[in-house]
Amino acid sequence: MTGDCPEFIEAIRLTRDFFPEAKPYISLERGLHWDHLWQALLDAGARMDFSCDSGCHRPGEHALVHKLHRPEVVSDDEIYRVLLEHTGFSPTGRVVVIPDASWRPGFVPSARLPFVCSSQTVATRLHEYDDLFFQGNDTVFVFESGEAFLLNHDEKFIWAKSKQRKG
Repeated sequence: MTGDCPEFIEAIRLTRDFFPEAKPYISLERGLHWDHLWQALLDAGARMDFSCDSGCHRPGEHALVHKLHRPEVVSDDEIYRVLLEHTGFSPTGRVVVIPDASWRPGFVPSARLPFVCSSQTVATRLHEYDDLFFQGNDTVFVFESGEAFLLNHDEKFIWAKSKQRKG
């Protein structure tokens, strides 16, 4: 695969449309990398929870780690539901799912290509992947209704609602 991978091209286009704060950071020239998205989320007034990263856990944080490490939370779709609940988002429309947000021009994309689906069916689509979360991946969800969240390879969770998204 080369840098002209259609899945990444479409993910870049939709991410910029769904979350306009990403426009200065994400492009075909710059790529689609989690640290670019992190900056876009910060620009939108992001909230963060680092409780899953053992090196950053501080008492009084949101304690996402306690929600995710219950016995009934074992599959990717259950983890997704917990993350979505934690953000308080009620997304609508389509969603761009970027299982491995580490693509930069000149690098070969991972086999975990981005995909687009309805925000109502994303949990079932996650069954197509094994161990999407917590495996050193940088996993991103960008919703057409203007919400986005990222769980990076250090298990730091950040989310925001776009201030620039119209409609």
